[in-house]
Amino acid sequence: MAQQYDVSLKLLFHHSRGLIARRLFGGPVVEWVNVEQPKVTNMRVDLLARLEDGSLRHVEVQVKNDPVMARRQAEYYLGFHRLLGEHVEQIVLYIGQEPLRMDPAFADHAVPILNCSTSASSMGSRCFRATTGVTTCWRY
Repeated sequence: MAQQYDVSLKLLFHHSRGLIARRLFGGPVVEWVNVEQPKVTNMRVDLLARLEDGSLRHVEVQVKNDPVMARRQAEYYLGFHRLLGEHVEQIVLYIGQEPLRMDPAFADHAVPILNCSTSASSMGSRCFRATTGVTTCWRY
């Protein structure tokens, strides 16, 4: 039933070049953008754990700077909320060779990034080199 109203209202707004469109959108509409979005069908996260206190924690391990990491984390968060109906704490564990250049925030969604890159060792962190060659830094 709601779909029927959606279609009717969309048609009404698309064909309204006057008062309705100006009032609703704050000015003349120059183009209607397709609003149909495909659903994410297969989210694969690195680590999702339920802690002893019942909370959920998501850790995403990243080996390269990803310019859309914060948006990806926001999409994961919405997916978790849709599937589980719960808040999920998130963190990105960056272990790349290059200096960290990822923005931790997308819109109002911010995710802490733990910088464990090899370049972070020169930033005053206590680091040790694991047998895999990955440098892990723990800040005190």
